Amino acid sequence: MANWQRRLVGLGVPCLLTWMLDVGLSLYGQPPEYWAGDYSRTTEGAAFYRRLYAAHPAVGVGGQVLWMGVVAGLLVLLSETLAAVLALAAACGSTFGASTWVTATLVYRAS
Repeated sequence: MANWQRRLVGLGVPCLLTWMLDVGLSLYGQPPEYWAGDYSRTTEGAAFYRRLYAAHPAVGVGGQVLWMGVVAGLLVLLSETLAAVLALAAACGSTFGASTWVTATLVYRAS
């Protein structure tokens, strides 16, 4: 396996998994009015992605995919140290984003 492939597997897979969790919970956390077509009712917390999700769910997910593509490209192109720092930051950021959805949707909906 080539070095860039090892780097994508070792550093990229944890980023991808936490990102998928965050995006999945973001979509799950949207209110029924959002899914009925009133996209201005998005409950996305991040300002940039709120604008994207307010346009359409596909635009929001497309923006997320584009961001992960940038991260994957940087993981291959950066030095090992910077790539590891980026991977850690991306995984921690997505984990934090997912944690906000867990508390907002699962905990508060249950009560």
